Amino acid sequence: TTTGSSTDSIGLIGSVTSGWVSDSLFGHRRNVPALLYGMLEVASLLALYWIPPGHPVLDTVALAAFGLGMGGLLVYLGGLMAVDLVSRRAAGAAMGFVGLFSYVLAAVQDKLSGYLLDASKMVANGTTTYSFRLVFAVWISALALSTLLAASLWIFGKQKTNS
Repeated sequence: TTTGSSTDSIGLIGSVTSGWVSDSLFGHRRNVPALLYGMLEVASLLALYWIPPGHPVLDTVALAAFGLGMGGLLVYLGGLMAVDLVSRRAAGAAMGFVGLFSYVLAAVQDKLSGYLLDASKMVANGTTTYSFRLVFAVWISALALSTLLAASLWIFGKQKTNS
């Protein structure tokens, strides 16, 4: 759909421009834009939850903002920040470690989301309705936690530069 493709397209823009954003706008510091991208993701997911049905333009804008945040954050958390925090000799291991846990936790999130959606479905008169209330709460909590973890890298980055 148009909404889904806008999320992917904007996500690609977030990924492609994330290095420029951190280098040019934040003096090679990855933690500030990672925190901002994370906050954008949380805000856009909250917007998706609060937008009433029947507003496809608002849905598209919220999904596009989510895609931008996801694209940028994937680049930082999926590689650049991990490489920045370790020595050059450990860069490959750091990338592999982050990649491994990214895939494992994505699989856990898929199973958990599916379970929660199945548990919340209601069938009335042959029509199945799903409640996203609990799933959104889990997603928003996970995004908030990942944003806080990204922000905590300020401490580890300072320790590395001081040692």
